[in-house]
Amino acid sequence: MPYPPGTRVELNSICNGEPGMPPVLRGTVKFIDYAPQIHISRGNGRGLALIMEEDSFRKLTPEEIAEKQSSQKQKSGVIFL
Repeated sequence: MPYPPGTRVELNSICNGEPGMPPVLRGTVKFIDYAPQIHISRGNGRGLALIMEEDSFRKLTPEEIAEKQSSQKQKSGVIFL
């Protein structure tokens, strides 16, 4: 399975032009349905179904994920030793 649950993805563009979609949306794969659509959960608690053959998206690299986690730790003021 190319997008198992937990995979982090970034949306480039969506085929139906859903209003209110930020230009670079990131989310976490929850599951893939029979359509096949990739259902993701977004950071704001909302969900979105990506159409594999029509929407433009990509997997985040391990480096991008680590960078995001590092910046979140710095913002929280927590220091890990």
